[in-house]
Amino acid sequence: MKKNKKKEKHKTLFICVIFVVIITFIMYNLLSILNQINVLNKEKKELIVILNELEEKEKFLKVELEKLQNPDYIARYAREKYLFSKDGEFNIKID
Repeated sequence: MKKNKKKEKHKTLFICVIFVVIITFIMYNLLSILNQINVLNKEKKELIVILNELEEKEKFLKVELEKLQNPDYIARYAREKYLFSKDGEFNIKID
């Protein structure tokens, strides 16, 4: 009878150890997945900021493209940016 109780205790202990190992493994994987989710959420926020900046730049470039369709704007832009001048004009750059 004592041998049966001893066997039963060993069996119960073995099952408990296996159960603890399995639970530990599951918890480790769960924490790893939660960490990955956290990292991906931070990356997503950074990418959203970059996307917003790029969308603003795209809007600016579209407006600039529309302006560049106007010959008067191109002439004024070239005079201001690259110091081109009309006949009879002198360019003086003041910093």
